[in-house]
Order: sequence, then structure tokens, then C-alpha cells
Amino acid sequence: MIEEISIVKGDTFYMLRFPHPFRKYSSAPYGGGFGSSVGYINRSVPSDYKGDPVAETDAFLFKNGIESSGLTVTMTACRIENVIMEKRESDGLQLIAAVTGGSSNALSIGSSGFDCIGTINICVISDADMDDDAALNLFMGITEAKAQAMNDLGIRDRITGEPSPGTSTDTVSLFQSGDGKRFRYGGRLTKIGMAVSTMVYGAVKSSLSADYTELS
Repeated sequence: MIEEISIVKGDTFYMLRFPHPFRKYSSAPYGGGFGSSVGYINRSVPSDYKGDPVAETDAFLFKNGIESSGLTVTMTACRIENVIMEKRESDGLQLIAAVTGGSSNALSIGSSGFDCIGTINICVISDADMDDDAALNLFMGITEAKAQAMNDLGIRDRITGEPSPGTSTDTVSLFQSGDGKRFRYGGRLTKIGMAVSTMVYGAVKSSLSADYTELS
């Protein structure tokens, strides 16, 4: 259950440890993809980070005495202590969202970008029981909510001047415990889709408008 998730905060990371393996849909550079995950970590890295994310994260986990098997890990140059973390429960649906955001690297569609940092990392956890197609529909809604937040804040690509739906290194990680309500669909007009997309929209806006982006 969601309430059994333990939250650990260190100087350079925060971790949400699951009580049992949760279904995973993630674009994280470490432990991403599809399958199961035992927990999510978002960790800070230097603004000039150029390392191998897998090898370097292995070393980070070992240094901090954290078992690496089954973990999903993202990285950011944002200040980890400024994470926007929200818990929500409505009609039996339990949700957690954790977001860090930096928009210095905002990129419009088709732009070649430039050498600058900036990342939005979104983690959403629910107790829903969903098939993969419904979960992927929900995943789409999370990405759309982020893009809408960027648009409403007027964030643009510094080179093209065009509206930016995100940065070049954003990640989304969606986890489902599967021990809650059954949802056949996950679009934004469904109960879970509406709850998740509005939650993410608000968290992304808060993280970006607070102006604690990565160094630019």
C-alpha cells in the first residue's frame, strides 16, 4: 500500500522505498524501462556532470550503502531539498508525486539545443491496478501535464524563441502497486487520469516557478 512507502532523505538524494516490488514504467537512465522496481531515487549531480550514469550511479549506491538491485534512479543538478512532494487520496485512490524541475535547457520541437543543463524529473506512484495499455495512457497524461505547465509559464527555447514542452533530459517514472482500485483506462478524462495530470501539472508549475533551476 502507498502508506507503507518509506521516504529517506539524504544530503544529495531522496528515496522512496516500496514495501514490495511495484510495476514500473520509466525513462530513468538507471533502472528504467518496464518491469518491476523496489524503489525510486532522485539524486543530485554537479552542474558539469559528464559521467557514465550507470557506472557512476552504481558507485554512488555502493558509497551510500544502498542495495542497487531493482532500484530506479534519476539525476538532476537541481537542489534536491526543493523537491515538490505531494500525497493525495480521493475516493480510495492513493497517489504520490515527487518533482524536481529546472528549465535552463528548455527545448522546442526540432531545436538542436545548446550545451546547457536543465532537467525535470517526475515520479508518480499510485495504488491502482492497471493493464499496461491503461498505464501507458496515464504516462502520456503525465507528459502532457508537464508540457502544459511549461506552456502556461511561458518557458521558451533560448535559441529558437519557440515554446518548449520540456528539456532534452526530462524523465517520467510511473509506479503502480496494483493493490488498489482497478482502472481499465488511464486517459485524462478518467478519474485516475484527471487526478494524476492535475497533480503533476501543479507540481511542475511549482517546481519551475520557484526558480530553483539548475545553474544557467
